[in-house]
Amino acid sequence: MVANETYHRGRPALDRVVIEPYASVRSAWADMLRGRVDMLYDVGADAIDSLESSSQVNVFTFERGYAYLLLLNLRKPHLSDPAFRRELNAAVDRDALVAEGLRGHGSPAEGAVWPKHWAYTDDLPRFRYQPRPVAAGSARRRITCLIGEPSHERLALVLQRQLQAAGIELVLELLPGDQVAARLQAGDFDAFLSDYVVGPNMVRPYLFWRTGAPYNIGQYSNPRVDTALDMVRHAAGDTEYKAGVAAYQRAIVEDPPAVFLAWRERARAVSRRFHVPE
Repeated sequence: MVANETYHRGRPALDRVVIEPYASVRSAWADMLRGRVDMLYDVGADAIDSLESSSQVNVFTFERGYAYLLLLNLRKPHLSDPAFRRELNAAVDRDALVAEGLRGHGSPAEGAVWPKHWAYTDDLPRFRYQPRPVAAGSARRRITCLIGEPSHERLALVLQRQLQAAGIELVLELLPGDQVAARLQAGDFDAFLSDYVVGPNMVRPYLFWRTGAPYNIGQYSNPRVDTALDMVRHAAGDTEYKAGVAAYQRAIVEDPPAVFLAWRERARAVSRRFHVPE
């Protein structure tokens, strides 16, 4: 993008802006450390420590209403059982997952409601780390997991180890984004690991988990979730709204459509040649 020399409010301070796509976050931040990139849209957990110690770069971190989820395809018979999906959620040590998989840059996702939402309260039911002992000689259950973003690989490997300890084999498939999209559209998947917009309000949960909703690619359906989301949508006041949010969280914890992992912290980096007010 080139500066407009005849802009009516004066010529821009920047001559041009070049937007450069990278195949991986790692190669982008490596170029930033070499002085070839001025601003990095997404640093990635692996690079934050390296960039923060650089004298040439400022790193800005902030929490946002995105959650890492292992989205499950409920059309698969072995994933249609709510008890098994509760077991999957109980097998995840979210504190360890954030510490190891995200290098501490995030917070445990113990429920489906953004914790900073005004209607969220600490007494809502939540997912707890309660792994079930694996009986000797029991058959190992298998889930194939699609990954479309290389920066999610560390998180996936930590999750894989945790589920393995619970007798569940998570097979990882890292594929280009277009292939992942085609597989999701065709319903040809067991699970999909990604970060999803599920906050900061209740609009996105409605689009993800209500029966027949446009982003409900796992074909999840639960009448109690539908009723709770409709209570939120049509609430006449705060009390009714909060009751709907509480009912929604309870229903999701009892019948989870995904394995809820961690709330994401996003980091952006800017060369110190530029002054960015915080």
